[in-house]
Amino acid sequence: TIFAKGNEWNIQPVASSTTYLKQLLPIAKKNGAKTAALLGLQSAFTLACYKAREAQAKRLGIKVVYDTTYALPQPDFSSIALAIKNAHPDVVLACTYYPDAVGILRSLHQQGFAPNYLGLTVGPSEPAFLKAVGPLANRVVSNTSWWPNFKTPGNAQFIAAYRKKYGEPPDYHAAAGYSGVEVLA
Repeated sequence: TIFAKGNEWNIQPVASSTTYLKQLLPIAKKNGAKTAALLGLQSAFTLACYKAREAQAKRLGIKVVYDTTYALPQPDFSSIALAIKNAHPDVVLACTYYPDAVGILRSLHQQGFAPNYLGLTVGPSEPAFLKAVGPLANRVVSNTSWWPNFKTPGNAQFIAAYRKKYGEPPDYHAAAGYSGVEVLA
């Protein structure tokens, strides 16, 4: 991979797919979780995340009571949500992008199932996510490499300059690109 030792000019300001939601299962286990449902979109990024979380669950002794992968377009996640509800996991962890994160969250809600922990990867960090799901976003766990309210050096100036140039707020992709170039400069 490009991350191998000796590759001296790889600058990657975004976490690798295998580390997304890495903290969720240990936190859940510490708080009594014993079972999990794992979902993964059939793409390179999300399947790598899915396989890493599957291996992590096994290492932690968390029983996977439901697991599946799926392909897009998948406009209806109701059968997956019903299967998850019937399995009664403490944790639902889905390696997603924006459209499937929205669909999974809505379908779980429609089935009346709210796990103790619900982790979704990329979807929640997209600006449209909150607009699409509203208060259903409460209690969703996700991760991102950057957020506008981080109090890091230069963040406020970056946001202001980006807004001035592009007329909209930056997302974490813009921040990652900027930070990569900043390292080179």
